[in-house]
Amino acid sequence: MPRIVLCEFSQLDDPGSMGIIVNTARGQQELFVVRNNNRCHAYFNSCPHTGAPLNWQDHRFLNYDKTLIMCSLHGAQFRISDGRCLHGPCVGAHLSRIDTEIDNGIVYWLNS
Repeated sequence: MPRIVLCEFSQLDDPGSMGIIVNTARGQQELFVVRNNNRCHAYFNSCPHTGAPLNWQDHRFLNYDKTLIMCSLHGAQFRISDGRCLHGPCVGAHLSRIDTEIDNGIVYWLNS
């Protein structure tokens, strides 16, 4: 399975997030990585409600207390661990998850 480098795990605060643009065979992909409780979670940067980008500033995907992912457009809030919407106009919907692995301190996207 091909792996694409996303970032160094040490670049992420805990909790913290980082937006990343990756060029793939399918074109340019916008995604983001979240570090929380020393675990890594990654999703495509697209709200399931409108398809809008989630970040409200560069690399800012989390709410103010850094406990949930928050959409900049309508304030929908998603659980970090699985991307499930808990509050807002798309309750019950999920962010599109990206499979990742950490190898020697590098976060990889397992792009199938």
